[in-house]
Amino acid sequence: MSRQKRQLAIKIDGESIGKGRIPVDLLNKILKGIQTVIYQLGDYHFATEYADHPSFHHKGRFSKKVVEACSLELVSIKDGSFSVCLELSDNVQLDLYGDLGEKSIQSFQQILQQLVDKKQISSIVKDHSVKHKILRTLKEFLPRDHRYSLTFQWDSRPVYIDSKAVKALSKQLHTPTRDERELFGKMVALKIIEDRYFTMLANDKQVKCYYDEEDEQEIIRALGKDVWIHGLVVLNEEGDIQSFRRVRDITVIEPGIFSIDKVHWENRLFLFKEPIDVAVTQTDQLWILEYEPLDILCYDDTFQKTIEQFYEEIAVLWDEFVENEEQNLAPDGLRLRNELIRRVEKVVGDE
Repeated sequence: MSRQKRQLAIKIDGESIGKGRIPVDLLNKILKGIQTVIYQLGDYHFATEYADHPSFHHKGRFSKKVVEACSLELVSIKDGSFSVCLELSDNVQLDLYGDLGEKSIQSFQQILQQLVDKKQISSIVKDHSVKHKILRTLKEFLPRDHRYSLTFQWDSRPVYIDSKAVKALSKQLHTPTRDERELFGKMVALKIIEDRYFTMLANDKQVKCYYDEEDEQEIIRALGKDVWIHGLVVLNEEGDIQSFRRVRDITVIEPGIFSIDKVHWENRLFLFKEPIDVAVTQTDQLWILEYEPLDILCYDDTFQKTIEQFYEEIAVLWDEFVENEEQNLAPDGLRLRNELIRRVEKVVGDE
């Protein structure tokens, strides 16, 4: 296929963008997000078309073949409004996977156009869990306000993405939710006169959490610390937590053992037969979670990011090894499948 079909040209405009200048963290977020979506689409197409190939059954987030076929390289930056060009690597021998990267880019283009047209992306990605995973990734880097916009240039007409497209995306992510939720973050403020509530900082957002007077001493001891809370919530229109109308449980996160009895990831709730004990380690810069029976090791600069990685790993392992046929799995995959089945009582909300 033509070189153009192996490329992504992106123009970034808006208040956050100077003439030929862009904040490094914003550029990194956009480029990392695009690469992740291309990997996710490559993994989806690989699973759909080449699931009988031995290299499909892999351990890890993406198979080696998908990474080889779908890795992007930065090939040019243009003056004026900040513009970049990404291209699939030329130096990979792809064999029968030669079209995998190009097909993933084509699907990415179709998804963006569907969002602009306020249409569902289910016609492009039919697997429900993969669709939600891609939408969540897109939501992380596509513009949510007027600070910047993205224009993707293809062979045909350009696709312009602003906050309106992200609102359409959020509606596709929204699913009926339970009143009870959990939240990880840092308790940064406390009010003990009249209405009793504390403020949690999670994902750079402040969440107001109301509590009962009987829990006040425990909450005072948790002020300024990383905590896990569980309780009744109020959700916004996008299905995200707006506030806790009643906190039922609170635990200070400390190095040692953290027990988990359920995992809520995207539209699914994994309920364990009994709590699993996860090892928690903290360094000067990282929170680390390890669960040896499932070969899970996650780390990031905040506990919330680390636990979200852990939850995603549980969901990914379930999809890769429990939802797969036993005869398709290697010995290590069979072991992980059995470990998951032994621990998970049921999955709620799986469609």
